[in-house]
Amino acid sequence: MENKNPEQELNEIKPKPEAVRNFSVDYELVDYGDFSKLERFGNNLIIRPDQTAIEPCLREDLWEDATCIIQPVKTQFTIKKTDDFQTPWTSSFTFMLNGTEKKITFALNTEASQQVGLFPEHAEQWSWIAHRVAHHVKTHGSCNVLNLFGYTGAASLAAASAGAEVCHIDSASSALAMGKQSQALSGIEESKIRWLKDDVITFLQREVKRGSRYDAIIMDPPAFGRGPDGETFVIEDDLSAVIQLCGRIVSKNPLFIILNQYPKNIPLEYCELLLRERFANMQLSKKKLNLVCNQDGRQIHCATGITLVPISKKKHG
Repeated sequence: MENKNPEQELNEIKPKPEAVRNFSVDYELVDYGDFSKLERFGNNLIIRPDQTAIEPCLREDLWEDATCIIQPVKTQFTIKKTDDFQTPWTSSFTFMLNGTEKKITFALNTEASQQVGLFPEHAEQWSWIAHRVAHHVKTHGSCNVLNLFGYTGAASLAAASAGAEVCHIDSASSALAMGKQSQALSGIEESKIRWLKDDVITFLQREVKRGSRYDAIIMDPPAFGRGPDGETFVIEDDLSAVIQLCGRIVSKNPLFIILNQYPKNIPLEYCELLLRERFANMQLSKKKLNLVCNQDGRQIHCATGITLVPISKKKHG
């Protein structure tokens, strides 16, 4: 078998360039610095903490227009909204699929944390998922997708909008409620996504016993999580078990497997090792998920998307 470097692998599995670029998100990284970032999510301008933003900000005048400021106070966050804060608060993801424009509308909200319900650096990944799913549905008639640690479900919504039947797992009722709200706002049929409040490992163990199979699996694990019945997830200890269990429920000819890695949570090399050991018959590639500042093109590296797809079979002459 021909040995390929990671860049060759990535080029082979990426959709056509026009498919990747043909999307937009109603979001801007306006500026960042002094351990914070200034972001526009839809109709509101937000200041949020970011420990990686160590240099000075470039446009202090723009920060004065923020409609919401989220600040850390010890182990919690304070949320201050101005009179100009607009509700309902939404953002959108628009993309072309088979010549038709698709639009997903996300319901956003400030929580007792620095999160608002959306990670826009994943947008290219959503587009990739949608195009892969749509092609599979066209050629096979259906596509079953499992989204683990799914949060508010942007990836689930992208897959469902492309025709997939999605099973979405998260342990937080608030995240599931926001996902369902976004599904309704986006006009996606209710039956396309099962929103399940569950512990990931417990769920996977049950699915193994049931003999369930999924064409595609998405994993977005946190550093630490707690299940609805007090179960704990510690990524250093439990990621290996999750990957092993996923290997037992993925279909014999899987469409794709995605694992998102966050630098502060776990080393990229360890994630890659676990995936290569369990899915040795699949082709692995990595892509940085970055936010790009619209003022000067500076980038914040947020995560790395690790993608596994079937090894392409080349015809021999």
